[in-house]
Amino acid sequence: MTKFRDESKDPMSPEKIAEHEPTAVKRDPNDLEIAEGGKTGADTPEATEKLRKSGMTKL
Repeated sequence: MTKFRDESKDPMSPEKIAEHEPTAVKRDPNDLEIAEGGKTGADTPEATEKLRKSGMTKL
């Protein structure tokens, strides 16, 4: 038996949750653009060469 309780294992009460900052990332709902159009990571010459060396593409 331990003399002190380990409070890190207890679920947080609503009062404690209100005291802390939210952990979820708040995103702007109007900012939906993820990447520039027509660009993907596999289209670059460096990526193609890396895949070719690892045997993942047929050239």
